[in-house]
Amino acid sequence: AGMWLVIRLRDLWLRLFDRVVERFSPQRAERWRAPLRDLVEGFARIESARTIALVVGLSVGQWLAIAASWWFGLAGVWPSAGFAAAAFAASVVALSSIVPLVPGGLGVVQGAAILALSMFGLPAEPSLALAIVIHAVQAGVVLVLGAIALASEGISLGSLASMRRSD
Repeated sequence: AGMWLVIRLRDLWLRLFDRVVERFSPQRAERWRAPLRDLVEGFARIESARTIALVVGLSVGQWLAIAASWWFGLAGVWPSAGFAAAAFAASVVALSSIVPLVPGGLGVVQGAAILALSMFGLPAEPSLALAIVIHAVQAGVVLVLGAIALASEGISLGSLASMRRSD
């Protein structure tokens, strides 16, 4: 329902944003206006309630799958851990990637996992072991899927590197 309201009332939200930002931070208003307008216009492409429901359902399914992977991993290092601990750890790790401090979140992901799981009483050592394994598996899946996508499009790593150098 919230997404539908953003889409249907996008002009209202953009005007409201303009008023708030102009009042509290006029020097940043222009810099923030274009990215927000692009975001809202991107949402506007999703017109039907059915598509919104499908997108939200897929997102919930993806988050459940991520939490389940943490839960299955936790069972290996801490059998009495509940699903709540796994879901919380997955959420904290996801939030830790908002501020990219190092490439791939190396160290940040592990620290976030240790912090999150310590709140449920899990010692640091098994938390670190689990975070390393899950991070490696997730990176591996992304690399394999990326390689499949590149191969299916007939793109080589060399051509990507040359495109990067030409920029």
